[in-house]
Amino acid sequence: MKQEGKSTRGMGKRLVAALSALAMMLSMSPAVLAEEAGVPDTPTAQVQQTETPDGATPESADPLPDEEEMLLTEGDYAPTLLTLEDEAQTPVTYQSVQNEKLGGENMKAAGLTTIADTRSNVAEGVSYRKIITQGNHGQNIGILTEVDMTKHVKIKAAYGNYYTAGSTVESRKAASTSLAWNMMAPTAVAEQYASAADAEGTVVMATNGDYFNLATGEPLGYLIMEGNQIKVSNEPYFAILKDGTAAIRDAGSDCSDVAEAISGPFYLIKNGEITQSAKNENFPMPRNSVGIRADGSVVFYLNDGRQAPTSGGMGCNEVASVLKDAGCVTAIYLDGGGSASVSARVEGTEGLQIVNSPSDLHERDVSSSLLIVSTAESSGVFDHASIAPFDELYTPGSQIT
Repeated sequence: MKQEGKSTRGMGKRLVAALSALAMMLSMSPAVLAEEAGVPDTPTAQVQQTETPDGATPESADPLPDEEEMLLTEGDYAPTLLTLEDEAQTPVTYQSVQNEKLGGENMKAAGLTTIADTRSNVAEGVSYRKIITQGNHGQNIGILTEVDMTKHVKIKAAYGNYYTAGSTVESRKAASTSLAWNMMAPTAVAEQYASAADAEGTVVMATNGDYFNLATGEPLGYLIMEGNQIKVSNEPYFAILKDGTAAIRDAGSDCSDVAEAISGPFYLIKNGEITQSAKNENFPMPRNSVGIRADGSVVFYLNDGRQAPTSGGMGCNEVASVLKDAGCVTAIYLDGGGSASVSARVEGTEGLQIVNSPSDLHERDVSSSLLIVSTAESSGVFDHASIAPFDELYTPGSQIT
C-alpha cells in the first residue's frame, strides 16, 4: 500500500478504530488480515475432527482431540470487508456472513434440511460455501465450491511429478509418455504446479480426483493433462475443453478437443436427472463430486463423513440432491472415503490450507487431483481488511427451530 503524509496516518487511525469496534461486536478475539486488490483469498480455517473407522486402518493417525475440542471449529464465516474510498472518509461495508440457505425439492426428497450456509470468497470467480445439513444420517458438513469459468480462472487436471520444477509445456509433453504411477497429496501436486516455468497463475483450491489402484497409484479412469492423453478407460469423465469450457462425457467419447480430464466411477446426475447409480449408493461416508450448471459454471461438492455427530457422511443420492439443488444438470462422483479432501488459499496466507475435515485426520496421498488456478493479477494496492472469529461452537443434538 503506497500512501504518504497525514492522510495515511488519518486513514490508519480510522481503520484501527473501525477494526476495534467490529472486534467488540464479534465478542471474541478477531483475526485481522490486510489484503491487496486482486490477490486470491478466502477466510476459513482447517477443521480437524475424529474418525469413526469402518474397519480400515488410516495410513497414519494424528492424536485424537478430546470431546471438548471435537465440538470446536475455526473461523468458518466469510470476512467483514473494510473499503477505503478516499482520504476524507473511511466507510465500513459488511460482507454477509450467512448465505441464503441451499435447499429445494431434491434435498427435501432426500430428507435433508440445511441448518447453515456460509460463503467465503477465494478469488475472482471462485468461492466456497460451508453447508451444514441434518438428514437421515444425522448432521453433515460439506464444502460446495463454485467456479465461474468466464472469469480469470482455470481448472487443471494434475498428477504427481507431471509438473516439475522449471518444466515447460513442451518438456511435459515429451515426458508424459513415460510418466510413472505414484501417489501424492493434492497440496503437494499444487506446489509442483507452481514450480513449473510456465505456471499460468496461483493455485487457489485443490481437491482429489479419481479412484485409483492403492498399490501403484494408477487412476482407474481417464487422465488427460494439457491435451496429453495419459490414460483412457471405461469411466465417464469431467473435462476442460481446449476452448476453456467444462464438460462431462461418457466413456469412449471423442477427446481430441479435451485439454484436461479426470474420471469418476459413475454419473450422479445425467440429462438433468439424478441417476439410478446415485440412488443405489446410500451408505454414509465421506463423498466428493463435481458437476456443471446449465450456464457452464462448475460446482464441486465434498461432504465429510465418519465423524458423527459432527458429520456422519452421506449417500450418493444425498450428494446428488445437493448438486441438483445447486443448479447442476450433470455431475459425476469422484473418489471418497479418506481420500476426500479440499484445500483453499485462506485469506491472509500464502499457501493452501485444508478447509474440510478428512476422515484420515490428514490429507491423504492420492492419484489424480484437480487444481483451481486463478490467473487474476495483484494490483499491489490495499483492498480490504478482514475480520473472522477464531472459534465457532457446535452443539450436536440441539433442536433446530
